[in-house]
Amino acid sequence: MAPRGRKRSDESSVKRTRSVQRALQVLNVFEPGEPELELRRIAQRTGLSGATTYRLLLTLQEEGFLYQNPVTERYRLGMRLLYLGQLARDQNDIRAVALPHMRELRDETGESAHLNIISGLHRVCIEWLDSPHDLRNTTVLGRPYLLRTGASGKVLLAHESTDFVQQITREMGPESASGNSISDPDALLAELARIRANGYSITHGERIVGSTSISAPIRDSAGSVVASITISGPSIRFTAEKLPGMINAVKFAAYTISRHLGSREDQPLVPLSLSPLAPEGH
Repeated sequence: MAPRGRKRSDESSVKRTRSVQRALQVLNVFEPGEPELELRRIAQRTGLSGATTYRLLLTLQEEGFLYQNPVTERYRLGMRLLYLGQLARDQNDIRAVALPHMRELRDETGESAHLNIISGLHRVCIEWLDSPHDLRNTTVLGRPYLLRTGASGKVLLAHESTDFVQQITREMGPESASGNSISDPDALLAELARIRANGYSITHGERIVGSTSISAPIRDSAGSVVASITISGPSIRFTAEKLPGMINAVKFAAYTISRHLGSREDQPLVPLSLSPLAPEGH
């Protein structure tokens, strides 16, 4: 039998862990489309009691993780999270290495360039550079997206283990398809094989109707795929004449970043020269 003092200590540790989990639950209920939430809505979304939610809100507010609007009395994320988020981005080696090459890719192709990694069973964008065009794609940094939809996710998924891919395909079905995305597991596996063979992925209207994306894998010193670099924009600008140069530019950017990360993969074709693409209205 454990000593009474140790038992009390273990119980206290469990309570502290539960409090941390609940505080994280509260922070995770906020979404871009609804930046301010009232206490009742937060309690509903977390499944916590009103009293527990109120105590957590007070603590998070005191520590700067939440801010309460004095007029509406609703809560929104605080500046402390902005600081921590920026700190996490600055400490991401892949992002730091990739950023100058993303700028070159964006400037060369005229399309938005972004960097993506796997998080759990999803892909998330950790860096985004806007196209100079007025009509362009956008995203939310850190938001989880399906790995099996869109070029960015498929490039990452194509280089994952068989067990991991099977976890993704088990969730597939006609009801889960969106836009031009694939709903058949066998068809997805065939496409992933083509991506590995070609060294890139290109999709049209899978996540966003009328949008085209081209993505290539980034490897580390061990040869493992750790990220994908992508350009995306309205399909009308991804013409048959420009596609070969765009594909080559993305592959070359991925190769260059990979080399900086210690990869020894063979160099792809030298990028084709692309004509400068002026923004609409210029």
